[in-house]
Amino acid sequence: MKYRLFTILCMITMLIPLVGMIRWETNETSENITMVQWPGLIENGTMNVNVLNDMGSYFENHFAFRNELINIYSLLNTNLLHYSPVQKVILGKNNWLYFKDTLDDYMGLNVLTEREIYCITNNLELMKNYVEGKGVQFIVTIPPNKNTLYGENMPPQYLTTEQKNIDQLKKSLKEKNIQYVDLFDLFNNEEDIYYFERDSHWNNEGALLAYNSLMDEMGIQHETYENKSYEVMNDHIGDLDEMLFPRSYKKEEDHSYEKWFDFKYQNDVKDNMDNWIETFNPSGQGTLLMYRDSFGEAILPYFANAFEYGYFSRLVPYNLTQIESLKPTSVLIERVERRLSSFAESAAIIIPQPYEIMKAESMDLHLDVDIKKEGDYINIKGTIDQNLLNDYSDIYIQVIDQNNENGSAYKAFYLLDEKGNGNGYQLYLPDIQLPDLADIQVLVYDNGHCIQIADKTIEK
Repeated sequence: MKYRLFTILCMITMLIPLVGMIRWETNETSENITMVQWPGLIENGTMNVNVLNDMGSYFENHFAFRNELINIYSLLNTNLLHYSPVQKVILGKNNWLYFKDTLDDYMGLNVLTEREIYCITNNLELMKNYVEGKGVQFIVTIPPNKNTLYGENMPPQYLTTEQKNIDQLKKSLKEKNIQYVDLFDLFNNEEDIYYFERDSHWNNEGALLAYNSLMDEMGIQHETYENKSYEVMNDHIGDLDEMLFPRSYKKEEDHSYEKWFDFKYQNDVKDNMDNWIETFNPSGQGTLLMYRDSFGEAILPYFANAFEYGYFSRLVPYNLTQIESLKPTSVLIERVERRLSSFAESAAIIIPQPYEIMKAESMDLHLDVDIKKEGDYINIKGTIDQNLLNDYSDIYIQVIDQNNENGSAYKAFYLLDEKGNGNGYQLYLPDIQLPDLADIQVLVYDNGHCIQIADKTIEK
């Protein structure tokens, strides 16, 4: 009898998350995931043969009391085993938490190759040349990972290294004369802690430190807030803390200078993590166009208050042709250290500089070129056999008319392929720059030698 009661009790316990969905379905999460939607039997006009698997995925995201159960599980693991059961969170010493996606940088794993560094630098140089060609200042900055600055509380099993991707990139940016603001040296020269213990980002004082350095680099007089009072707020919820303990996170202290801000939002803004934000301050000066990631959340109010007009984008690809209508005085690119490779994940949208037609040796490789019409642009994209590239090979897209007489060559943006190799390319070419019938050629240029490795004829 007791075994039957135990079996019944186990069955009831297992059914609670499913039956509880009738009233207590989980519809929000603090994890960095997109909640799965309920699947349909028919999707995109065809039968969904994976409907049962999709329903299972939906249950995994939405079962009743999911966040509460995750919280209990995390409490048991962290207190008894001193281990984080949440994949993205590392449990450090002295109540510190770290983001697991920063481990490669911290431990020197999967270090970017010379080719990959060249890809990133090439892309930033193309953006720089386009922006500065319009008479606009172009600046790049990279916030350090938390454990790059404050690794003393990392678990001892993770050994750090002196070999850093950022050091290779800084050298390459200097060689290409790309204006770069070094936040690594800035923070390393400070004794105070400017990142949250239980969040992956800097606090408001850290954002202020970076802001002052960037404004100095722009050569703009600005309020430093050095002599301004601040409010002590004890209401910050760390992103890592909330992932690990969705029901029992600890709020952290932060400083707020909000009472000194005069700027206004010009569009409907939910919070400073929105994809597109416009600000206005009549007492500010100049116009800033900033392409940023989550580190831009805390620094945004300082810039919004300093500039008359501020435009802040998290959208990818970067549409730098916006400078034509927004008329910025400065363009700022901000991307965190752990996402350096994102500079080579998609091409920016620019008006590419035309070069004279290049004579190339044709190679009959039958490589495919992916060409798609996207709005007013033609998106030209593909990959090249690695054997045809060295670390510093350049890739051009050549467009020639049907008479093989007129045309131009354009330097492509370089992309990492699915395996992380730097042998991809992409170019957004304005539709107006194409003849009615065009031969699209992909060229590899290396030490004065040019070969044509792919071509495709398209009709406008």
